[in-house]
Amino acid sequence: MRQIEFRGWDIEKNKWVYGYYIKYITATPYPISTQYERDKFIEEHTKHMIAYDGSSDWGLTRPLIGVDVDPRSVGQWTGNYDELKNKVFEGDILKLGSDRAVVEYDYTEFYAMSIEPNVQGHVSTWCNLISDGTVMGNIFEYEVLRSKKDLSIKKCDDPLNCQVTHYTSSVKPSPS
Repeated sequence: MRQIEFRGWDIEKNKWVYGYYIKYITATPYPISTQYERDKFIEEHTKHMIAYDGSSDWGLTRPLIGVDVDPRSVGQWTGNYDELKNKVFEGDILKLGSDRAVVEYDYTEFYAMSIEPNVQGHVSTWCNLISDGTVMGNIFEYEVLRSKKDLSIKKCDDPLNCQVTHYTSSVKPSPS
């Protein structure tokens, strides 16, 4: 059986968390509202969480811990590892040879979509080469860095072409 794992950015602790993705509406909308009001209500009352097993002493019940995450950061693990044995998640930016590509999912498979068009203006996609690349970072981290006024963390005019000095996975598991 395939392992399903998600990753999301913990809003309070500013770090990646890994586990199960949960999206839920915290309150029921009023039945008399217009569709616009209903949609707005649902958007305002929707939480995005990553849940994972907590720890305990021997024989005691293990708690399920839920952490609020930024919905833009949520990505599923592809089931693949990069050349350095880091897990590859949806939204990761890979270096594939001289090209850079973003890992995406289209409801049937994961693939890597080239960031820069080639000379003819075409954008390349790779379906089976995800494991041949190296994770350089991910779209969410670059969006956050671009939105901050103080970019002393990462001095770069074009974040998609910068070398990232950290990995997206804090744990580097070996493939099984």
